[in-house]
Amino acid sequence: VKDEEKGTVAKEYVIAKDGVAVIVNPSSKVEDLTIEQIKKIYTGEIKNWKEVGGEDAPIVVVSREEGSGTRGAFTEITKVMQKDAAGKEVDGTTKDALVQGSTGAVMQTVATTPDTIGYVSLGSLSDSVKAVKVEGVSPSSETVLSGEYKISRPFLYVAGGELSEAAQMYIDFVMSKDGQAIVEENGFIPIS
Repeated sequence: VKDEEKGTVAKEYVIAKDGVAVIVNPSSKVEDLTIEQIKKIYTGEIKNWKEVGGEDAPIVVVSREEGSGTRGAFTEITKVMQKDAAGKEVDGTTKDALVQGSTGAVMQTVATTPDTIGYVSLGSLSDSVKAVKVEGVSPSSETVLSGEYKISRPFLYVAGGELSEAAQMYIDFVMSKDGQAIVEENGFIPIS
């Protein structure tokens, strides 16, 4: 929930968490990146892997499409999303990025294209790509829940006022053992 939206929200219910894993082609020598390096790669300021400890090769940036929740969280946390002179938020993702319409397409592109970097929801991560550490921390359910892994987001239900009895029952179910099992089955991190 953005700050400007908070006035209309009476209560937020965090129902799950998700990490956004930064991934590279399996042949990459890069193991760890800082948030600042990730920002500079995605804004096009860093263009070669040798600038971040990799081989001398141009970086191929892979991104999700505009409007993607994963892209929104990623660009906000890494500060790729910035305010322009008028104070409007602008996505600074390099125009050279290969834009993909799904997590599967990002995974496929990074897995099969040398010198690529991308990002995917932690629950979608597979052995076909290599997840890099961010600020020395590997992405995992544990590091997302502890707050150590910095590129993560909550999944929320929001209410504009008092909940009806049925809505409260639904929230109670989602937060129950059975509801949280469904969260986990769908690749997200249960919080209770």
